[in-house]
Amino acid sequence: MVATLVAFFALGFFSATLFPLFQFLAVVLSAALVVMVVAIVQGMTLIGGLGLGIADLALAQVGYGLGLAWVASSRSRCARD
Repeated sequence: MVATLVAFFALGFFSATLFPLFQFLAVVLSAALVVMVVAIVQGMTLIGGLGLGIADLALAQVGYGLGLAWVASSRSRCARD
């Protein structure tokens, strides 16, 4: 469970440099849906699977935001130099 949370955060962070927001959301939503279905099939309750999927989405969004901030700060540092 923790591994999926870390993976979604990393996906969000590194996607900030690769994808525009709408492509990122499509990738993350489909991946979270897969995680929810797999968790439920493996025996997690429906509420637990939904909670895991929502937590994954939230961490991916936080990672994307931090990635965008990192990219912006890198660009501003390069512009000053």
